[in-house]
Amino acid sequence: MGAVGRDVRLAGLVALLVVASTACSGPPPAGHVTVQVDHPVALADVPLHVRVTGLDGGQRVTITANLHDASDREMLGFATFRADARGVVDLATAQPSGGGSYRQTEAMGVIWSMVAVDGNPPLFRPEPTQGLTVSVRDSAGRTLADRVVKRTYLPAGVTTRYLFVSPDGFFGHYYAPAASAARRPAVLLFGGAEGGLGAYLDVAAGLLAAHGFPALAIGYFGLQGLPSELASVPLEYFVRALDWLRSQPGVDTAHVFAYGDSRGSEAALLLGALRPDLVRGVVALSPSSVVHCSFPDCSGPAWTLNGAPLPYTSQFDGPVPTDDPAAVIPVERIAGPVFLVCGQNDFIWPSCPFAQAMDQRLGSHAHQLLTYPGAGHNVGWLVPDQPDSVFADAVGKADAWPRLLGLLNGL
Repeated sequence: MGAVGRDVRLAGLVALLVVASTACSGPPPAGHVTVQVDHPVALADVPLHVRVTGLDGGQRVTITANLHDASDREMLGFATFRADARGVVDLATAQPSGGGSYRQTEAMGVIWSMVAVDGNPPLFRPEPTQGLTVSVRDSAGRTLADRVVKRTYLPAGVTTRYLFVSPDGFFGHYYAPAASAARRPAVLLFGGAEGGLGAYLDVAAGLLAAHGFPALAIGYFGLQGLPSELASVPLEYFVRALDWLRSQPGVDTAHVFAYGDSRGSEAALLLGALRPDLVRGVVALSPSSVVHCSFPDCSGPAWTLNGAPLPYTSQFDGPVPTDDPAAVIPVERIAGPVFLVCGQNDFIWPSCPFAQAMDQRLGSHAHQLLTYPGAGHNVGWLVPDQPDSVFADAVGKADAWPRLLGLLNGL
């Protein structure tokens, strides 16, 4: 099912759940139902183990996760279960038994499947410490127990600085980790065809800083002072951001990464290949191995260097362009590790064939290729367990994100 169809179906289910929960009356049955959470306060990328105890054997209950984000958007995830003979529902092992926002056995499903109650795309914007409530309701809609969980996106010690085209030379949000005597690898992040900032890009940058890595998220078109579209964007713009990042206290200039997803992967890989003096590693998510034309009209180059257009293709169907073979990115020139992530069900473009072509071209060069069956383009929104995910994407993110942290920690 496509994302639109999924959202329409879930909007109806959410409405039914809200009506059921508000229409019931009377106190819950007596008992000692408890929601157990192993990490009630933790970083937002830490997986949770949720168990409900004290139910009757075989009792049917609905477990929900509910939050209001920084934009006061209400989001809700839920599934229905039957307790085992001991009166326990363990989300890591229990199979949902009815309609809900997800249907697979998955420990974090009730969280990553959350959708906006108003039915619109969620554009999740978390609070620095985002509270959410895990609740248990019986078949009459009565709340049996609940537990507040706090997911930290910006822990104490991480500072945020906002930068602008004038006077800084680029538009970005810098997340600096708590002060440390050791210099750490740093990451320059940018998104895809949306071009701007906010939402998942800032979430990733903030959590990288929470793990000790200086992170600068930038927009590169569609913002004041920048090109209005992904057309003739100069790579020098990214170079200015790289120079600024490399000058910050605590940055290990020998290990500065460019991190891009979708169309942004082209810029990240180009920077790694063409400026190995500045970029010493690349994270390319739902990537392309070739440079494509401008977006949305495909009438010219997407990227320029020294005022000249970089070779590009208007073919989006594979890693061997016939209109301009020079559009292939020379990834073997990258002076550092390359981290590639793709989903085999990417219907935006063939990111796995692109990634596999780079895998072959890189040969013995240090790199990782992570390919996820069933996952789509949004597996590139790499932070795990964020709202409005689907099962295969959630599984891929939960595997890939700690691998990326492990790579950075190992440098």
